[in-house]
This record gives sequence, structure tokens and C-alpha cells, in this order.
Amino acid sequence: MDKKQWDHTAYGNPRLLTLTRTDSGWIVTGDDTDEMEICGYTSGYATENLPEGDVLQAIEKYFQMRADLIAGRDADGSCTTDTLLTESKVFAQCDRSGPVTGSRSVPYRFGVETRAGDQVTLQVMEALRVDGASCCMISRISHTLTLSRMNDQYIVTGDKYFFNSNS
Repeated sequence: MDKKQWDHTAYGNPRLLTLTRTDSGWIVTGDDTDEMEICGYTSGYATENLPEGDVLQAIEKYFQMRADLIAGRDADGSCTTDTLLTESKVFAQCDRSGPVTGSRSVPYRFGVETRAGDQVTLQVMEALRVDGASCCMISRISHTLTLSRMNDQYIVTGDKYFFNSNS
């Protein structure tokens, strides 16, 4: 197999890809992109209306669980209800044109919180990167999340979302 490196620009920053030739063509076998930069277009929005610590932590845990399920990793379902855990498992099984080699999820662009007792509702965008053997898919998913305080922590108890994929 042949290997070569390719300098390119992603989100205005230089990147280095390592390509390997296979019988079916070239595939990306190395990418120096920082995982936290998977959605450079979120810059400037990431801290707007940032939720308080325990709400933000619950959202991050929920999105991490979704990414873990997509990548086939063990997922901590304690951040949500059994119903949403099951729905997340179904979402994770969607056809993604081949095996998944990794995934990462980042919340950004938080809406204003609406509070009612121990319940918080807010809109938030999720940037989801799914890496496969032959491609990388970055999706923007618009969520309306409902979080409820249970046992001194928030968990996600409701999730209405709209999925928009960019391969």
C-alpha cells in the first residue's frame, strides 16, 4: 500500500491528512484535526446563554452518551430516561455508509432556559462528528431538551430534535 500526506485547510486552519492507497482507492488513515474543532462554525456561539453548571453537565453527558452509542462504545445511560436511552440506541443504528471508527458530540448555541419548578427546557444545537473508514460526517442537530432534577442532579427527560447532515 502507498501512503502520502496532504496539507489542506479546514475551518481556516491548516490540517495534515495521511492517505493510504487500498485496492478500492485512497482512504484517510490519519487526521490531525483537533476534536474540539469539529465545528469551527460554532465559534462565538458556544458561550452565548451558557446554562448553569449542573444543567450544562447533564447536556454534555447526554450528548456524550449518544456519541458513545454511535461509535459502539459502552454508554452511561444514567443521564437520561430509559425511553430516551432506547431512542438513542435506535438513532445510533442508522445507516452511516460503513463501519464507524469514532464519534464526538459538542453542544453549542444554547437558547434561553425556561424553568418550571425542578424542570428546565431549552434549545441547544449539537455538533456531531461521525468518523468512518472512508469518510467523516459532521451533522448539526437542533434539540429542544427538557431536563428534570432527580436525586440532586439533572437528567434529560425529553428530546425533540431535527437532524441536518453535512458529509
